[in-house]
Amino acid sequence: MLNPHVNQKLLILVATTIVVTIYLFVLNSKAVEYPTYRGIKLEPEPLPEEIFLNGTTNSEIVYEAQDPEIPVVDETEFDDLRAAYRRIEHFVRVNRIPFVKDEKYDEILGMKQCDLTKDESNPKNDVGKILNGFHKCIDPIVGYYKKNPEQMLNQWVDRTKHCDDIPEYENLKIHPLQNGDEIKRHIYPNCREKTVHVTLGIGHDVIAEKKLNMSQPDTVFYGADPVIEPNAKIFSELGKFFPFAVAREAGVSSFRVLATHLRKAKYMFLDVTAVDIIYFFKNILKVTKIDSLFVDIEGAEQTFLDYFHVGGEFDKNGITICQFNMEIHSIVWPHGYQTTSKFLEQLLKDNRYIFVKPTPQRRGVFKQYFINVKDPECVRKFLQ
Repeated sequence: MLNPHVNQKLLILVATTIVVTIYLFVLNSKAVEYPTYRGIKLEPEPLPEEIFLNGTTNSEIVYEAQDPEIPVVDETEFDDLRAAYRRIEHFVRVNRIPFVKDEKYDEILGMKQCDLTKDESNPKNDVGKILNGFHKCIDPIVGYYKKNPEQMLNQWVDRTKHCDDIPEYENLKIHPLQNGDEIKRHIYPNCREKTVHVTLGIGHDVIAEKKLNMSQPDTVFYGADPVIEPNAKIFSELGKFFPFAVAREAGVSSFRVLATHLRKAKYMFLDVTAVDIIYFFKNILKVTKIDSLFVDIEGAEQTFLDYFHVGGEFDKNGITICQFNMEIHSIVWPHGYQTTSKFLEQLLKDNRYIFVKPTPQRRGVFKQYFINVKDPECVRKFLQ
């Protein structure tokens, strides 16, 4: 039989241990209350004090990449899906750029409501001069390579990037939207109304869309991708996700997609369900004016490039697109060089879109940003 004094000490020790354990459990399980912005919970990690801006505290920041020039990503780096995510996280953390609640959001909130029935009395941009400057720089390049579209498109970025610096573009406020491994471009509206954004081809990455969501009010987001995971989860935090491909014709077709198999993500050709793009816009989304569009569908864009032309299928169906970013895959599609070359040549004749900010991806593949300078409502909302 144990000594009563020993029993008492043992009971005290056990009781103390229980109390401390319960206390630590409650302390650790208590939910951390992070601030929210537009319904998005901001959950930062600590950053060195020397990079905080204007005394901003940890609880007021999230991470968002800005516009540094970063190397083109080799697709082999995405063989492991977890490695892909680590690369995105590493990119943001290495740059250590705190993203405070975007001032642009509050700026747009304070703007007047849009009246797109009339021109501004003192517009910021002269669209006629912009179009003339664009043609003076781009036309000779396209004309020089007219008989050799493959050579033109393989050298496209190097041959045309200097055109971004012409004086006629001085007042074009083109903002970078940094994704995990690429840069998209955007012009913000100069007045307030509902704004429609569509992403075709999400590709496991919505950093640019999140940036847009944090900086542009009154925006509705729609996204489509035949690969459900993780695209459904990450895009549904922003807007409506649709689990199918979008192409020229509806049906089951072979598409090149970033798919996950046995915990690995690789680009591969899979048979997927596709909805025709006209039906998607008019009957599913029920929109005919799209303010911004991201297209990265691994070559399938080649099937409907002619829809953007004057008199094309978009015009026939009353569909207007004010600005769009597109990754153009000339090399991965049959006759892709010829199709892309004809697309660009016809855009020059149409005088509807200027195209700027080319970004190389790999041989025969580049990103391009297109701005509608012809539609009166697009011009009044984004350029005047």
